[in-house]
Amino acid sequence: MKNIYIPTIVTIFIFCTQIHHAFSQNNKAYTFGLGKSLISEKTDTNLILTTEFSKIEIKPVNDDIIRVRVAIDKIFENDYSFSVLPQGSKPKWTMTQNKNELIVQTQKIRLRITKSPVLLQFFTMDNKEVISNDTFGHSYSANEIGCYFKLHPDEKFIGLGEKTGNLNRRGQGYVNWNTDCFGYTNDSDPLYASIPFYIGIHDSLTYGIFLDQTTKSNFNFGASNDRFSSFSVEGKELKYYYISGKNIPEILYNYTGLTGRTPIPPKWSLGYHQSRWSYFPDKEVISLARTFREKDIPLDVVHLDIHYMEDYKIFTWNKNRFPQPESLLSDLEKIG
Repeated sequence: MKNIYIPTIVTIFIFCTQIHHAFSQNNKAYTFGLGKSLISEKTDTNLILTTEFSKIEIKPVNDDIIRVRVAIDKIFENDYSFSVLPQGSKPKWTMTQNKNELIVQTQKIRLRITKSPVLLQFFTMDNKEVISNDTFGHSYSANEIGCYFKLHPDEKFIGLGEKTGNLNRRGQGYVNWNTDCFGYTNDSDPLYASIPFYIGIHDSLTYGIFLDQTTKSNFNFGASNDRFSSFSVEGKELKYYYISGKNIPEILYNYTGLTGRTPIPPKWSLGYHQSRWSYFPDKEVISLARTFREKDIPLDVVHLDIHYMEDYKIFTWNKNRFPQPESLLSDLEKIG
């Protein structure tokens, strides 16, 4: 027993020493947390924090929204967004600090930032904690940067757009990486579209998170743990928006104010749409439309799927199945 036990202890000790040495030699490649705040710089539009391992930007967008950016290499990428609209006038906000923390405050949000280590805590104006970083805070490892928030016991999550599973995302993990997922099941992920926005609900409080990046991303709403929720992206920079609101409609209103609201749709789009995997050839399409008319069933739109295309290439027509697309469209237009 002694001959087995002692070498085992020695092996474990050597292994742990090697791991500690690897981490200490390459802490930028495997960093849990951002370390201490070293410098803070406030301008009219933002607050920049330089920490041991990163640079952080806190930018109030308006009274209801604060943007957070974290750059591991302490260099921010081009500040461009495919999703966010140009915002209006600059919001009024303040920043105060003491030895241990900084406080950023708008008319609706109170953000507390501890200095050592750097952790973010979002509060309502009556000092109710909405979300706070877990001890991992913002972490970087293996070319992936993420953000961790403590889970509240009754916290629920909704959102992410086209995903399978329960309306409440609690206890699940998801990937955003647009995928042509043919024949998907109730637990398939990822799917066709990526909507990196979700709403958290707990203790009669609500908030929204919008992850404004196009790289592959992961969301964890307490999957395999009751400690934290998290989101992460590939790369060395993280950019997300914290969205405040008293309830879900207000969160959605503030979110769509950030990313754009749907214009008034054309009248025909509010009518009945007929769709299935595919209608082909052209004779079936026109027969379908005429049958609806003969049976006096309202019909405004017929959707064609992939089989109208030549070799499944977009902006093409299959010459055998749809030899005269102009005539087909003309005939459909004549019957409305």
